[in-house]
Amino acid sequence: MFGRRYVVYTRPTLGEVLGSLLVYLIIAFILIMLAVYVSWIILAVFVGIGVVIGLCYALFIYIRALIGAIRAGVGYSARSSGAVMAVFERLFVISLTAAQTAFQDNLTIASNAVARSQGYRVLSFRKWMWLVVALAVIVFGLCLIVAVILAELGILAGVALAVLSVLALICLLYCIAALIYALIFGGKIAWTAVVDQHDFSCFVFNKYATFSDVGRAFGIYFPWIGRCVAQLWQETLTLARDNFTDSLTRPVLSLSRWLLFVSPVMLVPCACLYTVLVALAFGLLFLFAWPAFVIWTCIAKLISLFP
Repeated sequence: MFGRRYVVYTRPTLGEVLGSLLVYLIIAFILIMLAVYVSWIILAVFVGIGVVIGLCYALFIYIRALIGAIRAGVGYSARSSGAVMAVFERLFVISLTAAQTAFQDNLTIASNAVARSQGYRVLSFRKWMWLVVALAVIVFGLCLIVAVILAELGILAGVALAVLSVLALICLLYCIAALIYALIFGGKIAWTAVVDQHDFSCFVFNKYATFSDVGRAFGIYFPWIGRCVAQLWQETLTLARDNFTDSLTRPVLSLSRWLLFVSPVMLVPCACLYTVLVALAFGLLFLFAWPAFVIWTCIAKLISLFP
């Protein structure tokens, strides 16, 4: 019972040594990966804090610059003479001043953040946080300035599109009104030309009609149509010229000014339309009247043979 104990030491085999070393390496790798993972989480948190700080700085700087630009723009004396152009000039100056001030302040904040990062070690999380703050202020500041400028241009384009749409609608209404005006007065001019120049004497529907009258009908009838068309165009062009001259004497915001101004554009096509209608109508009339006149002349010759 109280005898000696003998401890027997056995030498580990190569496999046991390698197995133990492999276990230690695995444990060390796991610990290193955990440390790297935790470090990356901490770094990501600090970088995220830096991004949030940079974004807040950029937003605050631009709002402050915009408020200062608006205050300065209220007392700005526009060089443009028109009221609308003066408003656009003042808005442009406010936007430009805000962008310049915000960009300069962003550079100042970024340089201060870089200076603060130099007080920490390379492996310090705070160093990288302040470096990210500097980068975020520059990036987000520029993006915010560009976004505001694009938004302003978009609003300006929308206003311009709305104004152009209203002007296009007004022009359309004026064109419709001028077309109605041209159709009415062009029709009156065409009717007056026909009444003034009409000459049906070429058709001698009596018992003294001769075959020479049949050939002479061409020389009388078609020049009459030509005189109708000439009078139609002469009076139409005179009316268009008078309307244009009269429109220049009326106030700019007068409705009649722009109706008279647009009417020549519609009077000319209407004159073309009435020219075609007059030529076609009286051409068809001659097409039916001339054979009837030939038949009547033959009948008149037969009648004249009997005492």
